[in-house]
Amino acid sequence: MDKTCINAQNSVVFACSSMLGHLKAANQSLGTNIPVIPLGRQTHVFPSDMRQKIRELCAQLPDSIEYILFAMGWSPETWKGLTLSRTAVIPDFDDCVSILLANADDQVGDLKQKGHMYYRDSDGGQYSIRAILESAQKEYGMEPGTTVFGSWFADYVSLDIIDTGAYDCYAEGFVARAEEDAQLIRVPVDFVQGSNLVCEKLLSGQWDDQFVVLAPGEEAAAGRFRTQPNMLWEY
Repeated sequence: MDKTCINAQNSVVFACSSMLGHLKAANQSLGTNIPVIPLGRQTHVFPSDMRQKIRELCAQLPDSIEYILFAMGWSPETWKGLTLSRTAVIPDFDDCVSILLANADDQVGDLKQKGHMYYRDSDGGQYSIRAILESAQKEYGMEPGTTVFGSWFADYVSLDIIDTGAYDCYAEGFVARAEEDAQLIRVPVDFVQGSNLVCEKLLSGQWDDQFVVLAPGEEAAAGRFRTQPNMLWEY
């Protein structure tokens, strides 16, 4: 597809908050200034919450906005019955991690390896593995919570830092934080090659086969996506 003319006056990005750093890097790399509206990472827990959030934000947009660019994966449950009054552009991936793992134009779908925990710049604080452990201990008690936590991560074999080039993932402090989390689930730390390719193509209007473009009022039917529901799995 030829590059579509999008700009800060006719476009916005609806983004999972885990993608904000990569979208900032994409805007800087491209010399663009497409506004980014966070959806909130917690809205991914329940598709109905995400669907309602998208509806609310769309209703608040000025008439000048023609394109809504989605920096998040496609979920059939989120998009069930959801139509928008603007052109919607959705990456053909199952989640944000797969978007960051893509480093070639022909990759779509689920790019994760089972048993691998993927680590990004947004995985600190309340989204760190330590925070998950402390939450389990608070809910179940210290020893039972530690046991429950261990069962959640028993099948993981590696914590993989995704090198997208959008930030210094080899920085001493960042690696130390990743190693601390990896020790909690008793796996080694590794690096995997990703990229910011999909984010840059999303913001620059280069919507090729890695994207699905929906006309205003068009539903996101499963048949439009190569990423099908049976490809989706939790990581």
